[in-house]
Amino acid sequence: LDLLNPVWFSAALVGITVLVGLLAGSYPGLYLSGLKPIQTLRGTFHAGSSHRLRDGLVIVQFALTIGLIAATLVVQKQMAFMSDTDLGFEQENVVLINNRSDRLNGQAEAFKARLEQDPTVLSASVSTGSPPYYGFQDTYAASGSGEEQLDLISYMADEDFLSTLGIDLVEGRAFSGTSGTDASGVLVNQAAVEAFGWTDPVGETIQYGNERAYTVLGVMEDFHFLTMHAPITPFALFHTDSESYQIPDSYVAVRLAPEAGEAGLTALASAWEAFAPDVPFDYAFLDERLGEQYDAEQRMSRLFLVFSGLIVLLACMGLLGLVAFATEQRAKEVGIRKVLGANVPSLIALLARGYVGLIALAFVVAVPVVYVSMSRWLESFAYQTEIGLGVFVLAGLIALVL
Repeated sequence: LDLLNPVWFSAALVGITVLVGLLAGSYPGLYLSGLKPIQTLRGTFHAGSSHRLRDGLVIVQFALTIGLIAATLVVQKQMAFMSDTDLGFEQENVVLINNRSDRLNGQAEAFKARLEQDPTVLSASVSTGSPPYYGFQDTYAASGSGEEQLDLISYMADEDFLSTLGIDLVEGRAFSGTSGTDASGVLVNQAAVEAFGWTDPVGETIQYGNERAYTVLGVMEDFHFLTMHAPITPFALFHTDSESYQIPDSYVAVRLAPEAGEAGLTALASAWEAFAPDVPFDYAFLDERLGEQYDAEQRMSRLFLVFSGLIVLLACMGLLGLVAFATEQRAKEVGIRKVLGANVPSLIALLARGYVGLIALAFVVAVPVVYVSMSRWLESFAYQTEIGLGVFVLAGLIALVL
């Protein structure tokens, strides 16, 4: 950090430090200087403090504690929701090999054929995109829709794309690889069918400007080709034989056998070395690449955990000091109750009763603030979990147990 730019920042840090030091040191200094030594030496002086101040500090501290615990639970719940949600494709054991800028020098199809001969490879596909990459965006008009047009996100891929990623087809057929209609065909998702208003989509056509028309061969089940921050929008898959296909920017998606392990990656690296010995082998696992899209949320979750731990520690220390102080002032009362037969649990309940009420008040203060703030955070996700009452109940119970 450049602390000298702007200059006022470093000056403000020094000023705040001096001010806090003076304020923190002046109160005990003035308070102690006002004590009468004779009373202190005789033992007749009793320390006192404002109950309102102490109670207010407890409420503020535990409102922060409950709030941070609840916020942490909400973040963890959303992360679990995203990991448990069916994305519409199979992300495990899929390796994405980077061929952008034609790193394979026009040999992507031959490279794919070489991979398919290896026993550790179940299937492979060459495409211009793969989740969570955005792909192309163009405007298309549906047949019979007149001037009505629709923006479609699209990839261009070969006939093995759906099987490699495990994307289901709900209607029609996939690309065959042998049919001459693949070049002029297109696969659309359910969101596109709904947006175009089709009731029987197979056989319908979409028009790209005045240049080309594509016939719908099949309908894919909706899948999350972007992150869960964005809703599923109309999507199209064109075949690599299409005239508009350009090979330089592509990926080779490879589905490895579950038991392949390091042998699978070694086979991929060996094949790459045979085709592009002077170009680094750049790959990523699909599930890891998807996880990287939520790095900000993961960092937020870790920060909440750390700060929750810190504030819980501070709250426990502060409350322990207050309880010790209150207990010492009520030592005679406790002694009399014990003589009269009171047991330890009843005495603990007696001393804790007032703090339970304060924690309950802190709960009432924290809940609406956390609910509003975390609801706004969840709005950044198109697909989100429900906060639920259980989050706040659990946070309140944790604070109560503490």
